[in-house]
Amino acid sequence: MGAPDLLPRVLDYFDRQIEWMREALRELAEIGVTLDENSLERLAEQQRRREAQYEHFLREYHGLLDEWRRKQDIPDREKRKVQERARHAQAIAAELAERYEQGTALLEREKARNQRAIQTLRRGKTIAGKYRTDATANPDFIDRDA
Repeated sequence: MGAPDLLPRVLDYFDRQIEWMREALRELAEIGVTLDENSLERLAEQQRRREAQYEHFLREYHGLLDEWRRKQDIPDREKRKVQERARHAQAIAAELAERYEQGTALLEREKARNQRAIQTLRRGKTIAGKYRTDATANPDFIDRDA
């Protein structure tokens, strides 16, 4: 039989996870539509921090799940409480996943826009290079045939 305080620990776990996901949603909402270098750097730092926190939640989840499965005499009322909290966490996780998908799409559009800008600059550099003269040999020469 598992520890008598298993239900409060499981519910606490879900409450902390739900709050963690809500905080992630708030952070993602603050990023905004216009992405500049500072917001991208802030987003990358937040994501690194979130990944470490997620790993902690995952380890805790596996421990609680093992304990829950070993416990034989869980009353139906307790099971329903945990299932309700788990469904709530799942709904918020689905919303968070959708926000991440939207963020990924926004970054992909921004990446494509930047790639087009780089290609335009390269074409301009190539064209400008064709008009360049040897300034040391004949600084006044303009190649009108170029």
